Amino acid sequence: MKKFIFAALSIILASVISVFAMEYVVRMAIPAYDPSGHVKFVVGKASTMEQVGYPLDQIGRPDSVQRQIKNTGDYDVLIRFNKYGFRDTKDLSESTPKDFFVLGDSLSFGWGVDADKNLSEQLGKITKIQFYNIGIPGDLVFQKTLIDYAKKKGASIKNLIILFSNEVRLKNYEKKTVIKASMETGSSLMSVKMYLMSHSALYFLVTSFIHRTPTLKQIAVDSGFLIPNLEGFQEREYDPLAVKSSSRKLANIAKDYASLVVLSPSRGIWSGTKRESVKKNHTELIRSLENLGVKVLDLIPAFEKDGAPLQKFFKNDGHWKAETHVLVAKLVAQYIKNYPAIFPLSKP
Repeated sequence: MKKFIFAALSIILASVISVFAMEYVVRMAIPAYDPSGHVKFVVGKASTMEQVGYPLDQIGRPDSVQRQIKNTGDYDVLIRFNKYGFRDTKDLSESTPKDFFVLGDSLSFGWGVDADKNLSEQLGKITKIQFYNIGIPGDLVFQKTLIDYAKKKGASIKNLIILFSNEVRLKNYEKKTVIKASMETGSSLMSVKMYLMSHSALYFLVTSFIHRTPTLKQIAVDSGFLIPNLEGFQEREYDPLAVKSSSRKLANIAKDYASLVVLSPSRGIWSGTKRESVKKNHTELIRSLENLGVKVLDLIPAFEKDGAPLQKFFKNDGHWKAETHVLVAKLVAQYIKNYPAIFPLSKP
């Protein structure tokens, strides 16, 4: 029995050493897979938060360059944060009343696309106006805090483009709610996967290989280890309380500025089992915002124009492709041009 236990322990020890050795080799051989260099946001009142001088929920690590890469191969880009923790090369303290600020979550942040391809940069190129990007992933309560933070750092905010993702940010802000996605995978397995993704280069390598090998990918899906992209997003019933609450929060942000809410539709409008309910949330949100006097740009018509709305998003991710940022930038630029009464200071 002692020999058996010793042999078993030896095998376990050798396996652990081998895994650590392979982890080290992967990090050295493929630096892009090293999670220590991947995008991380500073959370809470940590020392870095104290350095930027405002108790935000999260923000990019100031003056840092990190990598944003997805194991499915959808994107691999460098993310540069300025001294304020925003993804922008311009200094917001130099902004003037005629400039614009783009606010929003991961979409306005430019998740998965190069900085020069995201919405704010494309708007600047098209209009010849300065557009500052203060988008950081987070809900509407957090977005309001971002404006306060930017002002504290010297931003002159008069014109505001608010990008709202209806798929993930629509909720009842007066009440803590948990939105269940349509995935059956246990939360414990999901927690393990998220931990490994953010801590292990070896895991990133293995899952990347699985995603790129059709047979292995199908086995992973059948076993429940992988959730297909269009089965993992949030499917929603019509929720009038969430619509009312979200519209009020958006109106509260927009009321002090020459503003436009750009409403990005949920993929659930074109996929899933609750398409009618998801679309009703979208259309009722527009109605509610307009009743509150908020100007809204609905992206559904533009997304559906070529008959392939889901192609506006990454294949394995709910964020916009680079060409979608260009498309939306053209629409927003045209809106600004058509409504000088709303944006009187927008002339270059």
